[in-house]
Amino acid sequence: MSSGYGSTYDAKLERQLEQAQAQGESEMTEITVVPASAAMLHVVVGGVSHDVEQGSIDIGSASTDREIKEKAADYFNVPLVKLDNHDVVRNPQTGNITLHPRAVFG
Repeated sequence: MSSGYGSTYDAKLERQLEQAQAQGESEMTEITVVPASAAMLHVVVGGVSHDVEQGSIDIGSASTDREIKEKAADYFNVPLVKLDNHDVVRNPQTGNITLHPRAVFG
């Protein structure tokens, strides 16, 4: 079952970019739209690193941290609570998202 998180939000961002370009808004020259199918989710689950195409688990650049954790938990068949101590880091240049355990110092 697909809820449309990634594809819906990415399509919306692409439409906004096209509208801005049609209106001649030159301030938006630094925007890069990365298709959800090309962007990756890098995630550490149970001490093992995995790479998953964002489009395959229906997330994208506009997905919330909670949505990303929920989709990852479903994909890896782990309870959501196991990802509560994970941080979500977004790379705006590549569109990649990293979900990793929070660092503990001291």
